[in-house]
Amino acid sequence: MTEKETPLENHPVEAPAKSKAIPVFVTANEHYYNEAYGEALEGFEATLATENLDTETKIRAMYWKGESLAKLERYDDAIETFTTLANAYPRHNLGMSAQRRSKHLQELKEELLD
Repeated sequence: MTEKETPLENHPVEAPAKSKAIPVFVTANEHYYNEAYGEALEGFEATLATENLDTETKIRAMYWKGESLAKLERYDDAIETFTTLANAYPRHNLGMSAQRRSKHLQELKEELLD
């Protein structure tokens, strides 16, 4: 089994337990892992559209939505997603990571414009 074929359960990003959105989130995560960023984005957006979504799944889906947008070079949308997450959950580890990613993408965007 190659590194690309590593089972999803060994992937470092796991959906939190007890969420009705787990199948959609896991599928989106699998798409991201397989570099199918458009499909991943759709899955993370579908996860976020789930009614009564638990907070942890929402945070994770928002973060990986931002990463998917960045991989698709939709930097403005990625920055907006990361900024929204960082502002909503500033003390959560992914909120703090989102703040750093937002700053990094803003710098990258500025470099690309120069």
